[in-house]
Amino acid sequence: MARRKQVDPTMALLETAIKATAKGGIGKLRQRSRGQVPYYEEYPALKRETWRPDIRAAVLANQRVGLHRKLMKTAAAADLYPTSIGTDAIVYPSPGPSPLDILPLTNEGKPVPGTFRLGVSLIRSAVRNADDTTDDRWSERDWQQAAQRAFTALGEQHRNSPGSVGCCWLPACARACAWPATTDWTSAGSSRRPGPASATPCGNPLAPPDTDSTGLDTAADALVELLSALARRQHQHRSRTVARLTTVINSRLLPDDLQHMALYYRAKAHRDLGDSPASRAGMQAVADSQGRLAPAARRGLAHLARMAGDFPTALTTAHTLGWEGRHHRVQGDTWWPHGDMDRAAAAYAAARDEAEHHGVTGERGNSQAHRAFALAFTDPAVADSELALAEQLLAGVDLRATTLITHIAALARDAGRTDADIDDRAQVLRAEIRTAGVTYTELALDLTLAFHHAVRNDQDQVATTIAWLRENTRSGAFPYYSEIAAFMAGLPLPQASSTRWIDDEPATRQRWHALVTNRRQHLHTQR
Repeated sequence: MARRKQVDPTMALLETAIKATAKGGIGKLRQRSRGQVPYYEEYPALKRETWRPDIRAAVLANQRVGLHRKLMKTAAAADLYPTSIGTDAIVYPSPGPSPLDILPLTNEGKPVPGTFRLGVSLIRSAVRNADDTTDDRWSERDWQQAAQRAFTALGEQHRNSPGSVGCCWLPACARACAWPATTDWTSAGSSRRPGPASATPCGNPLAPPDTDSTGLDTAADALVELLSALARRQHQHRSRTVARLTTVINSRLLPDDLQHMALYYRAKAHRDLGDSPASRAGMQAVADSQGRLAPAARRGLAHLARMAGDFPTALTTAHTLGWEGRHHRVQGDTWWPHGDMDRAAAAYAAARDEAEHHGVTGERGNSQAHRAFALAFTDPAVADSELALAEQLLAGVDLRATTLITHIAALARDAGRTDADIDDRAQVLRAEIRTAGVTYTELALDLTLAFHHAVRNDQDQVATTIAWLRENTRSGAFPYYSEIAAFMAGLPLPQASSTRWIDDEPATRQRWHALVTNRRQHLHTQR
C-alpha cells in the first residue's frame, strides 16, 4: 500500500477520490463533535431531523468554487491579489478608504461582471451562525497574521505612492491591537478616511469595531479607537464621542496629523453639544497647526462666530475659505438667519454643485438638505422638490444631523396647516435629536415651531417658544434664535440685542415677518 502511488498513479488518484467521496459525503452524515461537547458525551446535533452536514459541506464547496472564480476575475481585471483568504473572509490592500476602492469597474461605473460585489452574504451568515466549526474557520492567530500581512502590504504601497493609501478596515484591523504597529505610514492612510463633510456608508460592516478605550497601550490601539469613534459618531451621543476622542488625545500615542484629526472631531462634537468655548479652543489649535484639517478648522471658527451672532465676521471669513473650507455653505449658513432665503438657497446650491464637481457625496447631500430647509420657509411646493432631491442625495450615506435637518425642513414646509400633525411630529423629532445629542438641531426645531405658531397667530405658544429658546441659548450660542422668533410674530425684544447683523435689525425683522405673512396668504388661497 505504501508504494501504490508509484506503482499505479492513476488508480491511486481514483482511490483518493473514492475515499474523499465517502469521508466528505457519506461520512459527513455521522460527523462527530469537534470540540463542542466532551468526546465521551453523545453529540446532540445527530438527533436533529435537520442535521445534514453533507448539505452544509456542499454549500461550502460551491461557495469555495465561486470564490476562486471571483479571485481570478478580480486579478485579471485589476491585477489585484488578496493578502489572506479564508472561508468567509478576504483581506485586500485597498488604494482608498472604502472597500469600494478595490472593486474593478466598467466604463459605466459598475463592477466588472464576475468580480466581487459588496453586500450581505447569505453563505457567510450561514457559516458564522452554524452550531459547529468549519475545518478552515480562521483562528485568532489566522486573523492576526492576516492583519499583519495587510499592514505590511499597505506599508509597501505607501512607500511606493505616499499619501495614496487608505486602509480597507476589514475585521482584521481590530486584531492589529494585539501587537504594537508602527504608524509612520498609517497616519497618511488614515487621513484618507472621510473628511469633515463626508459621510460614512450606511450599515458599513467593515467599520472598526466599537472598542474599549480605557486602555490604549500602543499606537495601533489608539488608531483603531480613533477610527472607531469617528465611524460611530453618527450613532452615538456626542458626549460619548467627546469622551472617546479625549482618551485618544490624552494617550499621545498618535503622530501629529492623527492627533489633530482627533482634536478637530472633538471640537465638532463640542459644538454640537453647545460648548462653544471648548469647540473654539480645539478648532483654533487645529487651524494654527496648518495641517490637512486647517481649512476645515477655519470653517469651524466661522461657524462659531455665526453661533455667537457675529455675522459680519462669519461672512468675511467665509470669503477666505475656498472650496476646502466649504465657503459657499458657510455663506448660506450666514444668510438664512437674516431671513434672506433666496440668497441662502443660491449659496447652498453653489455648495452642492461644487461638492458634486469634487465628488464629495456627503457635502453634496448636506448642502442640498440645508437648501431645502431655507426654501421650506418660502414656498411649500418648491420645498417638496428640494426635499425629494435631498433625500435622494442622502440615500446610502449616514449623516444623522443632516437627516434631522430634512425632517425639520418638512415641518417648516407644513407650518401653519392644521392637518399636518406638527406637534406630534415635533415631539418625535425632539426625542431623536436628544438621543443624538445634537443641541443646535433642537434649536432649529424650536425655531420652526415658532414659525408654525406665528403663522397660526398663536401668541401664547409663540411666547412659550421664545422663552424656551432664550433659556436654551443662555450659554451664548445662537442667542439670535429667540430674536428671530420675536421677529416672526412682530414682537419687541425684551432687552438689547448683542447680535451683529450684516445689514441691520429692522431689515432682518421685516424679512422674517414677511415670511410669516406670505405663508398665511398661501394657506388662505389653498382653502
